[in-house]
Amino acid sequence: MANNKKKSLEQQIAELEAQIEKLTKQVDIEWPSKDVGDKLEAKITGWFRNDEFFAGFRNTPARAIITALSVAILFGYGYYAFTNSAQTFWYLGLVCLVLLVQAISVRFVFNMDESSTEKLLDEYHRRRRDKALRRANKSFVNMMGLFLIAAFLYGYKDYFFGGKDLNFPDGADAIYNFSLSGWQFFVIVIFVSGWIALQKYWSYGIKGEPFLSREEARKLRDS
Repeated sequence: MANNKKKSLEQQIAELEAQIEKLTKQVDIEWPSKDVGDKLEAKITGWFRNDEFFAGFRNTPARAIITALSVAILFGYGYYAFTNSAQTFWYLGLVCLVLLVQAISVRFVFNMDESSTEKLLDEYHRRRRDKALRRANKSFVNMMGLFLIAAFLYGYKDYFFGGKDLNFPDGADAIYNFSLSGWQFFVIVIFVSGWIALQKYWSYGIKGEPFLSREEARKLRDS
């Protein structure tokens, strides 16, 4: 009797495990979002990288124009958006647009994983990509250092330039007096995010691919 109960219990546990495994497989089939998303992203990126329509984005004059345009939008239009809240979403859209155009102009080399980099890039472009990333990181560190120095000078400007006494060793409190609206804070967030994201493209340089006619590009691709 006890053996029958034990067997029945083991059978129920086995059936429950089988049912759980079946439900898990159903979930994997019904929700393949990660695989679909990865495949879709790969197809879109491949289209941007290889379609002849975007060849005009990759030569040196185009890279120079795109770089100048990205600087003008990030800094110039950023200042305009900072002083005019109605331009905030336009600023966000334009920063995203120049990031996309920059990525197209370098064939998305900064969006590749290591395996894709080894398959799709030659040694020269791998070195150029890695050098750009190192320069971008160095530029970021340098800019953060300048920002901290500027913040320090601004906080103690009344002591350095305004005639207040800076007592040592007790020191004095830094004085920060400014106000930001919610829109202005959002513009600053867009600016900082865009500046960090664009560093690697600026560090990549403006030298682009040789300009080829559509017929020459087709022959090179088919060879």
